[in-house]
Amino acid sequence: MLIVITRDQIVIDWVLDECSGAEEWGANKFLSCASQEEATAQLLKLLKLVKSDEPLCITGHGNDFAIGDAGSDDDDWSWSYAEFAAILSGLVDGYGGPILLEVCAESVTSFAANMAVEAVRYGSLYGAWVFSYQKSISAIHEFPHPYKMTSNIELYGTQFR
Repeated sequence: MLIVITRDQIVIDWVLDECSGAEEWGANKFLSCASQEEATAQLLKLLKLVKSDEPLCITGHGNDFAIGDAGSDDDDWSWSYAEFAAILSGLVDGYGGPILLEVCAESVTSFAANMAVEAVRYGSLYGAWVFSYQKSISAIHEFPHPYKMTSNIELYGTQFR
């Protein structure tokens, strides 16, 4: 499943473009909410639909400390890595599929790395892998294949422990 956590029309249009590679991730889901609370509730509901071994891609805007819809609208939403770790802990027990955070980062201590450390307190993602970038990426950036991320030199993988 691919979940778009921004209202940025450039990102949305790219996900829907047949050249984006988004179809490799399965169903595309888009958050469309008016508030932070609604966005969190909708995201939690979508994560309940993800099967235990299904690849999950989250795309939107981000940096090393927060991801979401920042800057797209006056009522944007975002989540810190601690908040997102708690949200991802809502995935089905025993979740083991690959996770891609298709968002920008600024350093090796990316959002995904910070989130993986924080997720230890929940334990529900033990053994699963999360992949991310350690740099800014274009909104029009081809999505990597979900089962070839370990050989993609642009991505950095972190295992939940």
